Amino acid sequence: MIDKSLIDKKIMSGYEFLFEQKTIKACDIWLDAWEDLKELMIENDVKSVDKLDHVYRWSELPYNCVQELEQELHNAGLEDPVYYKKRINYCYELLEYVGDEKLMEGNTRRAIADSYYELGDSDQCDHLYAQWLEEDPQ
Repeated sequence: MIDKSLIDKKIMSGYEFLFEQKTIKACDIWLDAWEDLKELMIENDVKSVDKLDHVYRWSELPYNCVQELEQELHNAGLEDPVYYKKRINYCYELLEYVGDEKLMEGNTRRAIADSYYELGDSDQCDHLYAQWLEEDPQ
């Protein structure tokens, strides 16, 4: 059984490191918390992050944290490009848990494509944008 309070502590610890401008450390802790959040969602049969916000009381809502993690993985990538790869993997996983949140879905998709671009793979970036535009021209 996943300990919700431990996840909450990890999330808050990540914010503390972010406040201290230790972006990579914050991302590492949040990625660890993300693994726990996924397990918690499975345990509780919760299909999206925003729904998890209402299952427990949190110091900081996971819905906010998962979006900030995506952004901070970009910032960490500026320091160490391996974090762009982590951002890609994380965002593909996050897409499974966005539910009906179209804005989050769009932002997460853009983060994937932009990370490929930052890694020097503009062909994959262009391919993803073209694919998504074909799926939804609006």
